[in-house]
Amino acid sequence: MKASMFLLYAALCAARAVVPTNSSAGINCYNFKLDVPVTATKYVLDILPVNNNIDAVNFALDIDGRTSLNATERILGNVTISESFTLKATICTPSAENDKHIMQLLTHGLIVDSRYWDIEIDRTNHSYVLAAVNAGYTVLSYDRLGHGQSEKPDASVVQGPVELELLRVLTEMARDGSLIAGASPISPSALPSGFPAFEHVVHVGHSYGSILTAALLVAYPELSSAAILTGFTVTNSTNPTTSTAALGFEYAAANDLGRYGDRGSGYIVPATVDQIQLGFYHRDNISDLSGFSDALLAYGEYIKQPLTTGEWLSIRGLLNIVPALEFKGPLQFFLAERDFLVCGSDCKSDYDPAVLAALYPRVKSLDTYIQPDAGHGLTFQKNATAGYAVMMNWLDSQGF
Repeated sequence: MKASMFLLYAALCAARAVVPTNSSAGINCYNFKLDVPVTATKYVLDILPVNNNIDAVNFALDIDGRTSLNATERILGNVTISESFTLKATICTPSAENDKHIMQLLTHGLIVDSRYWDIEIDRTNHSYVLAAVNAGYTVLSYDRLGHGQSEKPDASVVQGPVELELLRVLTEMARDGSLIAGASPISPSALPSGFPAFEHVVHVGHSYGSILTAALLVAYPELSSAAILTGFTVTNSTNPTTSTAALGFEYAAANDLGRYGDRGSGYIVPATVDQIQLGFYHRDNISDLSGFSDALLAYGEYIKQPLTTGEWLSIRGLLNIVPALEFKGPLQFFLAERDFLVCGSDCKSDYDPAVLAALYPRVKSLDTYIQPDAGHGLTFQKNATAGYAVMMNWLDSQGF
């Protein structure tokens, strides 16, 4: 890590104890943990174990090889699990006079946690949560299983089908008003005595979070009033753009024992900040008005999270994400023009209207948008708020 970047990262780490996770100045936010019970299918997968960095390289080679098995070919069988998992979540609420009485449920992607949505540096210009709350929405964000402050179970459990069921139950809790019943507040937050049920829940995903949201629209279309899928699209190609090797995965505990010592076998993480830049950021030069600051790149390293080998397979075909034949709400696809992970840094023509119309035949409306000059991590870019305005205006135009 370059010296200036290291100093920025060190400063963020030093501030870890005094910067409240996912708190937002000027809006009311409640941090809590809740137990989410699910019954879900867990796949038994033919993948190499990862217990050290040599294993991590071998895992990448096994996935990326020309004759390697694809994701579905690696399914050896499945088992049904019925368990309750502890998730960390945050609810942020608008002022009474600005309240739309609509919830946005945010699902983050891989390699980050829910802080992706509520960045603690220059929050006014980067926080999606702040933009959504100021537009009148109640916002629920959560650390996905195995990430952030949520439970870190055995890596074999943390895979798409289980995470889809967790998203389903969270949505049902939001709709029936039971979200904070039995939840435990995280200091210094104090939970309100009651919390309303939400008739309308808008799902917003990023990257793998969009894949989970797309799977929800297929399996449980009635649960979503509207959806915005960012950092993700459906094209004619079924082959992922990004190789496993490109992200330089290491065994998480070997990468940073202090940060990731609570992750066991099968948890992997990009090795350096350079891989984070490759995957999430775009900047032509230091004066690029749509680019990113060095501080925001350091922040991406600061919030970096391990994923599991099962999640890496999940983005490559373990979830049924299309067609969503019964989803009837409005749907927006929101891509970054220079997204390396999704379309090799050139997303200008990545939408195929005919394909999208066939995959989502009953939607109220179907919108596509490309954020100019941005990388995969939309919230990290200097033009983030311009993108948020597009999303909020589109939702408003759809009656949400």
